[in-house]
This record gives sequence, structure tokens and C-alpha cells, in this order.
Amino acid sequence: MSVFTETTQPYELLVRWNANGEISGAHVGFIERTFKDGVEIAHKIGDVMPVGIGAATGFPLADILEAVHIDALIERDAAISDKNAAIQKLNVAERKSTDDQTKIAELEAAAEK
Repeated sequence: MSVFTETTQPYELLVRWNANGEISGAHVGFIERTFKDGVEIAHKIGDVMPVGIGAATGFPLADILEAVHIDALIERDAAISDKNAAIQKLNVAERKSTDDQTKIAELEAAAEK
């Protein structure tokens, strides 16, 4: 027998500023997904709801900020890892180039004799 599950999670965040540059409101949109035996078979973008800013009621702002911060840190760590891997490849290529140049110079010197 198949197992069906449904999830609802935040999908997008819309923030508005007023003419004074202050946040005047925010809404969070949701995506609703349906799974059959762990495989997504349907999804739809659901309704939006206001975000609770200050004393206002609504979707907890802390939940959004926590997710945004976590995502940003994950992306930062991945970028640092990619950068370090690229630096290592560059260092290897530079060493190979230096070795190749040394061999070329040795071969040219031997050819001149």
C-alpha cells in the first residue's frame, strides 16, 4: 500500500519598505507538496500570510531569519570550500608549469651542446 504525505514550508519572503526606508510590512508564501512513497508527485504555491514584525501577529519573524541565516552560512561555507579547491588546483598547475619550464630549459641547454 502506498504512503502519501503532505508538507507545507516557506517558499518566498516579500518585504516592503516605506518612503522613509523603514520596513512597512512583510509576507511569507508557502509551497505545499504531496509525496507518494517519498517521491514528490505534486506541488502548488500556497497562500501568503503576514510576517509578525514588532508587536504584529503573523508568521514568526525569528523562523524566517533563522532559515535565511542558516542558508547564507551554508552558501558561504560552500563558496569558501570551492575557493580553497580552486586555489589548490591553481597551486598544482603553477608547480607543473614551473617543472615544465625547467625541463624545457634543460632540454634546450642539452640541445645546444
